[in-house]
Amino acid sequence: MIIELVLPRGMRHPVEEAPSQAGGTGPGYWRRFGEGFTFLRGESLLLAVIVMCTITNLLDAAITSVLVPVRARQSGNGTTAIGLTGRVMGAAAVGG
Repeated sequence: MIIELVLPRGMRHPVEEAPSQAGGTGPGYWRRFGEGFTFLRGESLLLAVIVMCTITNLLDAAITSVLVPVRARQSGNGTTAIGLTGRVMGAAAVGG
C-alpha cells in the first residue's frame, strides 16, 4: 500500500513485453544475463549492494560449513555443539 503511494504514475502497471518474432523463442539465457550485467554496470549503487550481499553470503556459507564443524571438533563436543549452536541461532531469529 505505501509503496503504491510513492511510486511514480507510470510504474504502477507492469510493462508489456514486446511480442517475440514468429516462431522465435526470444533471447537465450546468456544473452539476457549479459544485458542484465550491462545494466548493473551503469547502476553503481545496485551493483554495490549485489556485490556486498554476494560476499556476505559466501562468508556465511564458509562459516557454517567449515568453521563451525572445526570448532565443534576442537572443543570436544562434536555434533552436540553444532546442534546447540543451530538451536540457539534459530531461537534468536524467531525471538524465543
